[in-house]
Amino acid sequence: MDSKKTLNLVMASTSRLFLEGLKKILEETGEISVVAEVLSREDISKSVTEKKPDLLFIDNRVFNIDPVDISKTVAKKTPNTRIIMLENNPERMPPLQNILYVSRDTSSQELLSLIKEKQKPGTEGPKKNLQKKKKLTPMETQIVELITHGLNNKDIAKKLRISEKTVKAHLTSIFTKLDIKNRYQLMVYAKNKKPQSSEKNSSNQR
Repeated sequence: MDSKKTLNLVMASTSRLFLEGLKKILEETGEISVVAEVLSREDISKSVTEKKPDLLFIDNRVFNIDPVDISKTVAKKTPNTRIIMLENNPERMPPLQNILYVSRDTSSQELLSLIKEKQKPGTEGPKKNLQKKKKLTPMETQIVELITHGLNNKDIAKKLRISEKTVKAHLTSIFTKLDIKNRYQLMVYAKNKKPQSSEKNSSNQR
């Protein structure tokens, strides 16, 4: 008898054809059971509450849901549910503990591997890896640069075309990676970092 646990999955997209194709691929493994296919943004939260899935897959290319909002909503309703969001630009998204971002270039086999990895005990997805490397993403680097120019969260959000909540999530990640506690320390860090970069560049040009 196979004791392998089947993962319950709720999928959300506006394309029924896309959902049916993905469902067939994932269920063929025998390790995933799609318990709901959601076609509207409004029904996502309802399905999570009713089904309490292990995983929630959202095609966010069509829904454009704020990751910070959905992360908090799902964590409050079903703390054990992990979210996988399909994004056009996953590198621009804020690192959140219960969300894993994938791009449209991700193959079905890669998606399956990521789903399994996301369900391992103690796994924190991309956030854990980023903190281990302590390397800022391009988006985080942009935010640091804008802060050094005196922009507040609202101005940064407007300039980068993201929400203020997303800016705050990025800042939390930046503070953790750099082991600092506030914007003042961040500005000091950035100021001390720049001369080193300039000096390195000038020495390379000699």
